[in-house]
Amino acid sequence: AADGSIYYVCSRCGRITIYNLTFVDVKDSDWFASTVDYVVSNKLFNGRNEMIFDPNASMTRAELVSVLWRSVGSPDFSDTSSKVFEDVPAGRWYTAAVNWAYKNKIVNGMDATHFEPDGAITREQIVTIFYRFAEYREITRDAKDDLKGFKDADKVSDYALDAMYWAVGAKLIQGDDQKLINPQGKATRAEVAAMIMRFQKLLETETPQPDESAPSVTPGA
Repeated sequence: AADGSIYYVCSRCGRITIYNLTFVDVKDSDWFASTVDYVVSNKLFNGRNEMIFDPNASMTRAELVSVLWRSVGSPDFSDTSSKVFEDVPAGRWYTAAVNWAYKNKIVNGMDATHFEPDGAITREQIVTIFYRFAEYREITRDAKDDLKGFKDADKVSDYALDAMYWAVGAKLIQGDDQKLINPQGKATRAEVAAMIMRFQKLLETETPQPDESAPSVTPGA
């Protein structure tokens, strides 16, 4: 819009949401402007501060699980009486999110005792976590792509293959102009914001809507 606002229209319910950009490093002409505003307005992402989003910085493992944790209402998993990872101490901003994700089988550590919360997450790690999160959210994972359209499909690790087939088939992740999917490459905060927005749209299409034609029931009747 002329005032800098961005409109998002839900493809299922038709609801219109208006976002207003506030970050000095996110211009309304940037390809990621609407996705950044969506994830921030829905309290999924935080900026580095009130003025900086840092869209081109690599997404960390702690940041990704925190986004997914917030998307389900930030359940309380702050009890660290039985600490899962040595490098996820009590009281950190990501502690509850990592504990929740591990206990719900959404993430594994880099080894048995380390999560590497500040490590930059790779694209194949992201889709693997999304794949497990989709199962947690009871989302159908039938979409498949054989990856034959990508020159580096053979670089996808065995553990991530099923997840990558699904993520590309569901259009959560895309290759670049050179037909590379770059499975071991790092993903920026802006790129992950776009994946999260696509995932939320996928969730909207699979969430049952109330049947407004059903008769109302009087309590006690």
